[in-house]
Amino acid sequence: LIRNCVDIHSMNDPISAVQTILEKCNKDEIKKIYFMDDGDLKDTTTFLSTLAGKYKKFKKGGCIDQDAAARLVLQNFKSGKITYYTMPPVTLGSRATISKIGGTKLVPSFGPEFNPLKSSTNCKQK
Repeated sequence: LIRNCVDIHSMNDPISAVQTILEKCNKDEIKKIYFMDDGDLKDTTTFLSTLAGKYKKFKKGGCIDQDAAARLVLQNFKSGKITYYTMPPVTLGSRATISKIGGTKLVPSFGPEFNPLKSSTNCKQK
C-alpha cells in the first residue's frame, strides 16, 4: 500500500494497513488532519472508532464501520494528505564518508580515452 500498488476498495483487511500507517507516520500530523487528541491515537481500534463517529461511518443498525473509516484514512494517505517520508542516512559531511556509503570513490582525473582500434589486439580480423 505504501507504494500505491493496491486498490483500496479491494483490500480484505484495511485496518492492518492503517495500523502500519499510524506506526510510521507523524502522530502530530495525524492529530491535526483529523482533529484528535492523544487519547484517540493510543491504538488503531480507538482511532478508527473515533474517526468513524466523526465522519458518520456506520453500518446498518448503527454499528461503527471501522473498515469504512480505515478506507478513508487509506484514501487520504494515497492522495498525499497524510505524508510519509524517510530521512536520508546521517553522514559526517565529508566527501570521504559520502564516497564510502555507496562503495564509490572519488578520482582526481579522468582515465585515458577509449580507442577501439588500439584495444582490438585480442580480436582476430578476417
